[in-house]
Amino acid sequence: HCFRQCGSLAWMKKTIAARRYGRPVSSRAVFTFTASTRHRKWVFRARDAGGGPFHDVGVHGIDSLRWILGEDPVSVSAEMRPIPNRRVVERDAVAILTFPSGVTGTIETSYRAPYHSTVEVVCEDARIEAVRGMGVHRGFVIVTRGDEIVARQPFDNRRIYVDQLVE
Repeated sequence: HCFRQCGSLAWMKKTIAARRYGRPVSSRAVFTFTASTRHRKWVFRARDAGGGPFHDVGVHGIDSLRWILGEDPVSVSAEMRPIPNRRVVERDAVAILTFPSGVTGTIETSYRAPYHSTVEVVCEDARIEAVRGMGVHRGFVIVTRGDEIVARQPFDNRRIYVDQLVE
């Protein structure tokens, strides 16, 4: 998927696979934006969009967690509001994923919240968070233990993303 090219997510995947901060315990991906103030007004029309934020940007969170953790979920449950139908798409959605290793994941999406794009994995010894992790812009990964920041790694996902497209 396209955000696998982001340096911040690749760094997370490598760090988690090496078990540098212990085994993963839980994970979370958040992708929100205020769709009513964007040029993409078609996202509200079920006929044109096919679904709401879960369909539009939630898939990026699911794919990111699957890729970073290296496994596919064995169960998924979701709650959407309003309940989508043939004419109306949801505006907000939350999903809970369970992975074979026992790691849980949550996906949060909304068309009614300010722009936010974060991927987080809580490990036994630290929390690893890619701030602006799913997107083509500058972001960073921050690793914390309790209130202490133990690592901070900046990334220019725009440059990395464009370089991948050029190749």
